[in-house]
This record gives sequence, C-alpha cells and structure tokens, in this order.
Amino acid sequence: MYIDSINIENFRTFRKSKNTFVHKDQDFEALEMPEPALPNINLVLGINGLGKTTLLKAIALAALGPSI
Repeated sequence: MYIDSINIENFRTFRKSKNTFVHKDQDFEALEMPEPALPNINLVLGINGLGKTTLLKAIALAALGPSI
C-alpha cells in the first residue's frame, strides 16, 4: 500500500494541512513533476515541535483507525 497524500485537520499541532508523498508507481508526467532520483523515499524534516511525529501518528490512525 502506498500513500499519495494525507489531509489533516484539527489534529494536535495541525489546523489544516495537505501532505503529498512520492512512490515508485506514480505517473510523474501526469503530475507534471520531474521524477525524483529516489522515488521510493520520503523525508520528513523540521526543527523540534513542528509536527513530524504528529504527521506519522495521523498516518497510523488513518491506516489502522478501527483497530486502535
């Protein structure tokens, strides 16, 4: 399973956010994006307190919601 994007609203530090990810099965020409050098790697970078862990928790809730 690949995640194309996740929309987060009113969850911990996020009020409204859309995060888009890349994966090897995407059609980059249709998205009008250059193909990345490493199409199967997504980096989440930022200083402390910006919501990196919150983003990962939101992805986990979206993927595992009913079982949590």
